Order: sequence, then C-alpha cells, then structure tokens
Amino acid sequence: MPSTRPVVQAYSVNRPVAPSVTAVVVTNGLTPFLPETLACLAAQTARFAHLVVVNVAAADTMWTVKEAIGTAFVDRANRPRIGVAQATGARNFGAALRTALDRPDDPAEGWLWLLHDDSAPEPTALAELLSAVDVAPSVAVAGPKQVSWTAPRRVLEVGITTTRFGRRITGVDPAELDQGQHDSREDVLAVGLAGALVKQQVWFDLGGTDPALGPFADGLDLGIRARLAGHRVIVVPTAVVRHAQATYYGLRRPRPTAADPDVPAGELSAGDPRAVAGQLAAIEPPATEAPTADQPTADQPTADSRRSLRPRRTAEVHLRLVHSPALAAVFVAVFALLGGFARAMWRLIVKEPDLVTSELLGPIAALRPTRIVSARRHIAATRKLTRHSLTPLLASWRQTLAVYQDRIAAKRPEKQRPKLNELELAERRITRSRRRIALALVTALLAAITFGVLGSLLPTVFGGHPLVGGGMAGLDTDLPGLWQSATSGWVTSGFGVPGPADPLLLTLTVPTALAGGSAQLGLNLSYLLAIMIAGLGAWFAAGAVSRSIPVRVLATLMWVAAPALLTSVSAGRFGAALAHAVLPWFALAMIRAIGVQVRDVYACYDQTRYAQARDAQARDVPGYDPISPLQPQRGSLAAAAAAGLLLATIASAAPMLLLPLGVLAAGICLASPGRRGLALAVLALPIAVMAPLLLEAFHGNWRVLFAEPGPLVAAGPAPGISAVAGWPTQPATVLGMTWPTLVSGLVLLGFAVLALVRTSAATRTVRLGWVIAAIGWALAFAASQVTVGVVAGTTTTAWPGPAFSLVTGGLLVAAAVGFGGEPDQRFGGGPSQGAPLTRARLALATIIVLAPAGLLATWLVDSHTADGSVLDLQVQPGTGLPAAAALVVDSPVAPYVLVLGSTDHVTTAELFDANGPQFTQAAAIRTRELTDLTSPSEPKVALATVAAQAISGTVPDVAHTLAGYGIGAIIVDPNYASADLNQADVVAALANTEGLAHVSTTEEGTVFRVAPDGIEVGWATLIDATTGIPQETLPVAADGTVTAELDPPVGPRRLVLAETADVGWVGSLDGVRLVPQAYGWQQSFLVDDGGTLRVEYAPRWRAFWLTGLVFVAGLTVLAALPVRRRTRS
Repeated sequence: MPSTRPVVQAYSVNRPVAPSVTAVVVTNGLTPFLPETLACLAAQTARFAHLVVVNVAAADTMWTVKEAIGTAFVDRANRPRIGVAQATGARNFGAALRTALDRPDDPAEGWLWLLHDDSAPEPTALAELLSAVDVAPSVAVAGPKQVSWTAPRRVLEVGITTTRFGRRITGVDPAELDQGQHDSREDVLAVGLAGALVKQQVWFDLGGTDPALGPFADGLDLGIRARLAGHRVIVVPTAVVRHAQATYYGLRRPRPTAADPDVPAGELSAGDPRAVAGQLAAIEPPATEAPTADQPTADQPTADSRRSLRPRRTAEVHLRLVHSPALAAVFVAVFALLGGFARAMWRLIVKEPDLVTSELLGPIAALRPTRIVSARRHIAATRKLTRHSLTPLLASWRQTLAVYQDRIAAKRPEKQRPKLNELELAERRITRSRRRIALALVTALLAAITFGVLGSLLPTVFGGHPLVGGGMAGLDTDLPGLWQSATSGWVTSGFGVPGPADPLLLTLTVPTALAGGSAQLGLNLSYLLAIMIAGLGAWFAAGAVSRSIPVRVLATLMWVAAPALLTSVSAGRFGAALAHAVLPWFALAMIRAIGVQVRDVYACYDQTRYAQARDAQARDVPGYDPISPLQPQRGSLAAAAAAGLLLATIASAAPMLLLPLGVLAAGICLASPGRRGLALAVLALPIAVMAPLLLEAFHGNWRVLFAEPGPLVAAGPAPGISAVAGWPTQPATVLGMTWPTLVSGLVLLGFAVLALVRTSAATRTVRLGWVIAAIGWALAFAASQVTVGVVAGTTTTAWPGPAFSLVTGGLLVAAAVGFGGEPDQRFGGGPSQGAPLTRARLALATIIVLAPAGLLATWLVDSHTADGSVLDLQVQPGTGLPAAAALVVDSPVAPYVLVLGSTDHVTTAELFDANGPQFTQAAAIRTRELTDLTSPSEPKVALATVAAQAISGTVPDVAHTLAGYGIGAIIVDPNYASADLNQADVVAALANTEGLAHVSTTEEGTVFRVAPDGIEVGWATLIDATTGIPQETLPVAADGTVTAELDPPVGPRRLVLAETADVGWVGSLDGVRLVPQAYGWQQSFLVDDGGTLRVEYAPRWRAFWLTGLVFVAGLTVLAALPVRRRTRS
C-alpha cells in the first residue's frame, strides 16, 4: 500500500554522497537562529546524504525557510539532497519527524542527525559523532556536548541523568566554563536531541519520541527507552553544538518578513545578518544544570525561562508516571499534585506569583490516563532490560546534593552589594551606632509613657480581667469562640439578629492566638501596647522618607502626641487607637512596595562621586550610583502583601479609612511604572475581610462605614477651629487655657506649609502629604455629620479620630520630606560641613521638641483621676454581672440575663449571657436600629412587653413567658428610677411574682431566678408540639451550636430556640435536615424522631466567603513572608 505521508519536496540534487546520514532540522518558520544553523550544516567536514527541513509554523512561512536554505547552500559543490516538509502544529520534535519521514525499506545502516533550528553544530561535530559510533556498534544514540549559542566557552550539557525520583540533572554548574572537565564522560542515561545522532532502525522501532510529550524531556525519554531496549546511549564531548535553548527561554517564534504588512518590502531578508543581529544580541542563555524557572537572565532582556515552566512541569510529571513501576504510579500522581501545590506556595513565598498557576496546572495537565497507559504499553513492547539495570546511570544522592549546593553557590555573587571603601565603612558604623542609640532612647521614652499612664492596670490585666469603660468591654471567649463570633453572620445582640460582626473581631484572632487563646488578654495587650506600636511605627516610617535622626525622633514624638491617639486611648476607643498605631507601618510598607524609600549615602568623603550621581540623575542617566538615595529602587511584592495585611487591620479597626486608603494605595501603585500589579496584593485581603460589612453598606446601611467597633461612646463636642491643629474634639485645657495644647499641632502645620512652598526635589511627595491631610479633614467633616447610634437616649455622630490620624500623618509626611535635608547634608563629612548652631536654630529646635513633649506631659498628669480610675477605664474583676446572677446562668443550657434599668426615668431592658456586656456588640446592628426607632422589631417588642409585665407584677404567668424566651435570671439595677416606680417597688413586684425566686441583693443589684414549676430554663428547649409544655432543655456549646442525643418521642415535639427566626438556622437529626418553622418570632424545628440532633447558624454565603477569605489570607501571608526578596522592576 503506498504511503499517505507528505512527499518531501526536492530542493536540490546533483551531489554524490554516502547515503548513511540524514540530517533533520525542525524549525518554527524563519527564526533568528535558522540561517546560522543551516550555514553550520553546510560547513560540516563530514558529508551527510540528505537534509530535511521540517516547518511546524504556518504554511505561508515556508517560502522564507526555502530562501534561508538557498542562502546557506548556494555555491557549494558538495551539498546534500535537500527536502522540505510542512508539519504545522506538531507538538514536539518526534511528531514533526513522523509527519516528514517514512520508515525506509532497510533502516539498519542509516542514521538520523536531529537538529533544532537553534542548534548550530561546529564544523567537526558530525565527523566526531560518526567516528564514535563506528568504533562502538552497540551505540544507538550519540549526543554532542552542548554549549551556549553566543558564548561557546559556557557548557550547557554533556549528557543527562536523573535522580532516583526522576529529577533531571546534567551535572553541569550554572555558567560553568568548558575546560574539558567533562570530556571523560561516555555512557550516559540520555542526551538532548539537539545535535543527537540516532540510528534509524532504533528510532523507528521505538516509535520516535513519546507523542504525549511537548517540546521538553523528549531526549530524556528517548534515551531511557533506548537503554531499556538494550542499546547504548553515549555522549561525544568532542562533538560540539551551540544551543540557544530558544523554546526553554520562550524565544522561538517566527521572525517578521518582508511579506508582513507592517514591514517595508526589502527591509529584511533571510540572509541579511543585520536583520537578525538585534535579536541574537539579546539571547545569551546561561548554562543550566536542569531546566528550572530561576535561571539567571539579567543579560537577556527578552529571554525568560519562566515562560516554559508549565510545559516543563507537565513533561517531568508525565515522564515519572510513564517510567515508574505500575504500583508506584498512583503514588507518583498523588505526590505530583501535592508537590505542585507545595511548589506553588513556595513560588509565592519567594515572590514569583506569575509561576503559581504553572506549578498548579503543570502536574494536572500530565494526568491523562489514556496517554500514560499508551506510553507504558509502548515501553513494555520494546523493553528488554529491567528498570533496575539503569540504576548505575542514575545520580547518587551525593551528586544530587552537590548539584544543589553548586546552584546556591553560583547565585551568591548576584547578591553581593557594591563594596565600600574604609572611610565609607567607618561612616556607616558611626551612623548605625547613632541610630541604634536614638532608637533605644525612643523605645525607652515610649515605654515610660505607656507605664506612666497604664502601668497601674498591668497586674490585673495580665490576670485576664477585662478593661471596661468608654469603648472597652469584656471579651470572655477563646479563639474558636472569637472566630465563630467574627464569621458566623449572627450577632448575639438581644435575641440575636443576622448581620455582619465587626471585622475587628477577625483581626483580634491574631493577638488572641499569640496570647495563648485568651481573647480577653489579646484585646488588653493590644490596647496597652498601642502607644508603643504607634511610636515605633513612626520611627521606621520616618526613616523611609528621611535618614536624618533628629527628623525621625521629632516625627515619633509628633505622632505619639497626636490628639487623635491621646483622645482615643483616653476614651477606650480601641479601634481608633489601633488604626492610629498601624497607620505608619502601612505607610512604610507602601513606600517599600513601590521602592521609593531613601537610602544612606556613605560617600560623604567623596563629594565628586556624589556630585556625578546628582548630575546623572538630572540627565536621566540610568545606573549612575548603586548606593545613592536618589535612585528609585525596585518594588517589593513582600512589602505590598504586608501593606495588604496592615490595611486590613486598619480598615477593620476604623472602617471609614478603607475607601480613602484603598484609593490612595491603588492610585500610587497604578501611577508607578512596573508596580501596577501590586495594587491587587494591597487591596485583596482588606476587601475580603470587609466584604460582609461592605455588603451591609451596599444594602442601605451605609452608616456602618463610619461606626466604631465595640461599645458605642458619644463623640463629644465638635472640635471647631481646633481641627486645624488635629483635634477630633474640643482640646484639653492647661490652667484653663486651650492654646498650650494646640501648639504641637500648629507647629507641625507650620512646617508642612513651609515644606509646601519650599523648592526641593521632593515637591511631589510633599504635595502627596498635603493631599492625604486634605482627605483626612474632609473625612472628619463627613464623620461629624453622620449619626451612628444612640447614647443615653441621645443620638451621637461618628468619632472623627481616625480621620484626624490621616491629617497628622499627611502633615508629617510633608514636613519630614520637606525638611529631612538633602542627602549630602544628612551625612556631612565632618563638623566643619554642618550648619552653624545659632540661637535662632536652638530656639526653634527647643519649641519643636517641647510642643509635643508638653502635650504628652499634660496628658500623663491628667490620666489618673481622683477616684483611682485610669483615663475612662477600670479593671472589672468579674463579668460585670452580680456574682449571684452569673452563678445562676453559668450553666450548659446558657440562659439569658435580663437587666432592668432606667435612663431619664424611662425603663430599659437589656439581655446578656453569662459573660455580661461584651466587646462583640456589632456596629452594624446599632446603625440599623437608627431606622427602626419608630418601628421596633418583634423581638424588641416582646422583650419590652415581658419586662413591663414583670415590673408591674400583675401578670401571673410572666415567669413562663420569661422561661419561653430563655431568660433564666433578672437583675434590677440599684439605681432604677422610672417615672412611677423606684427600685424597691420593682423588687417587691418581682418578689411577689409566681415562678421568680429572690437570690441576693448587693450593691450591684437585686437578683431573681426564673424557675416556673421547677423547669430549667435554657436557650434551646424541647416542648410538646401540641400543648407547648417544656419537656427538656438542651446544652449549648461554646460556639453557639446544639449537639444532643435524643430518645424517640412519645408524641410530636418541637425544638424552640431563644433566638430570632432566620433562614440561616440549620437543624439536622442523624444528618437529615429538619424542617425549620417560626414559633412566633422564635426559631424552631419539628423533631419527630430520636437520634443525634445538631443545630447551628450556617447561612449559605458563609462557606463561600470563608473559603475566599482563607484563600486570600493564605496567599497574602505567604507573599508577605520575607524568605527571599525578589524585586520587581
């Protein structure tokens, strides 16, 4: 039957040659390498019978390939028989040859010389290969030594082997020079196909290369199969081929030709060396000991080995699956997937996010059972030896370890910084010593301020007692409970309501974990350390814009003495204080992310060199001074990810800052060339953390973005004109005067104004600082107009403290940059070069230091009040409830406590659990209630009604109603006084009510137990579905779920929860979903059988949000790890 393969087109004949060797060149159209490769073929000292050029590009590029062939072999008397074939879309070298070549009638005597378009053999290469196979008839595959395309002294490959786990190894160090050190090699496991001489019969018997492989690992696969078939594979070091590794570096693509519409006719031609010189000059692949993604490519701007990582990983995994024992193949597949995930995470850690998808998808693409089975069957059909016979040819663990050690050693010179001379080293030691001393003094000052104000609270706080007062409250839970409160979507306010918890609870999981799982201790320590965190952040952030030690010290004092911080700490506004403390760290991370931080200059004794650097900057000359602070550095993905973590913390503590800081961060990244992708690293986690709150705002409750987390505190009087000095409320007074407390802010404002009008190279940064300050003032004004809650019967507006933190930060940036000093003034060569210390300068410096110091001293003196409390805080030894009440409700069934009090002679009723008032109160619920003041919800009406019935003492069955609502105790506030009743009247009415038992009366209030007919009151109660009579009270876990074993019922029964009915409540019995039903306003389930009962609140959106949150948080944390710094240009 005649062959159906394409006919090889005869291009030139008339040459008498020996018909033993057929040279095959596979090319992707007319590439920059093809002309030189063909010219090297034409210059071979040994003659080959045939030349077949296979084009895998589009058919319309064939004429350019023919032109290149004609140029290379013109005017040569001994040229071979030449043919061309079209194999568009061939997956690999073997697929191209299967399209172009038929099996000859007698292939025993023939050889195939396989060449890529980017593999140019030296003139004696074929002769050396033929000489080696002539003396060794058992050789089926002979490969040459591969060297660099443009640097032939750099050796790339002298044979290939693998580790015992299938990792490809060449045994050649990166950038290793060829000095004949590998010329003793002969028998190897495999050789690369570029320049390999393969016996025709073996090629066709083995079926060529594996069709499932792409352009990688085909040589290794062919060598292993040839070895298993009983043939020898050798390397001939005297045969040299220059290899550009174009596919490896993503460079093999067709060149533009004169036929292209965008190229003028006649401008390019296949043989014109000028047409390819520009492309070849950019291609100098480094020596590699194995194809990996982290090869050095600094000298090749267009070469990037990362482009080919995915197909290389696919080929590597496929090869392992094909050549591993059958029983081990399953484990190889599993470990390939797990290893792909681990490698992807490592790529993220080492700041190579563009390779994450390649590491994940590469192994997945290799898991194609049909291809794997077909390849294994083909190997079994030709195999004559066992896999164990190849063990001597594999790399030992010592060789593998040596390879990795050599790779690490080869990269060390890249990390070396420019060397400094002795004078510069001395200057660096002096500067660093001064800086360490200054930092130690600043740290001591911050510790003194913290201990001076809050030191008396430390012993009891470390004992786990809560700080209460102002915006602080108890947080009596552990890490799982805190996580549940932060992510459940159910807010335990009153009888509960669906809604987003404060994102700050999510942030508090970190200090809770660091505090050993105690949420209360984590909250207390975070609050007490706010001043220390703020001061140290200001020191390091100021160092990113100015290397002047005095500027950094003053910036630290100004930031710690900022009224926004002092007033927030005084009022226990934890969220605002935390946001102020973290802001400078966020600024530092953003500065480092885009690479604009200033650096030290240690060339102070070499003013000529520094002047040249400044002149080069003015003329926009790149690479002028590697240690000059004038030269922008590259961006940092780690810093951008850290900025994302910090912005998430700031936004959770002060939601009003999310939008302005997010827009500023995105704008800065997008406006910085080469840093645009960093915006995603900065914004992804804050958006994921704040997603529930943002959705709440999107559905109409926009006030939540201005509300504070934790208990609500009245905002206080508006600052008025003192807002210019950074005060979020009316300023404090000194001896009845307010102006002393305004001096610090006015001094900072004055320096910021002078920096704005002062001409300097940093004008744009100064303007940016003023933009930040203007945004802060605008945000503060908006916050003062937004009502966020009701305190003591009066509405209150949002606290503008976080906005004024922005104001202070912006002014500090402007002042520090404007007066940080020029680089050569910061580290002058000696005292004679410094500015003279005049009386005016001394007076100005004194004012600058005394202004914030005086404000701090005033605050320190006023922090301790006459009643012994510190600021607005006090240590609460218990839960905030009377001990008797806590004892009554502290049981596994988790009943509520009803607290009866009064405000402005109006009775109030509040519900708490056994822990009393908690920090978990959600701002979203408070802001919702602003729209419900005239139409309270049904649970609120029910609570107010039952409280009024209990106070009146006229409803005999009120105890059963209270028990049905899960209320196990009642506390009457000792200061209760309504319009008609006092505390004694209420106590008497309750004492005469059936089902209520008086427990105790203390200064904290009078406590009654709710126990109608001896029934135990709890949060989850089984009742008779017909009569409504309680049957059993079920225990409740700490995370708010119910899990119990139920006996089969006698009749129909219902599980009633003391919670508001919602579609998010899910109940199951032995894994079967229960039918939810509303029982009035309460949630209930029909339970018709016995088994394992489980009830929890699990809205459908929660799983999707948590999955996305954990995924984004994990990626951000991994990217922020400073394991290895990889910069972005």
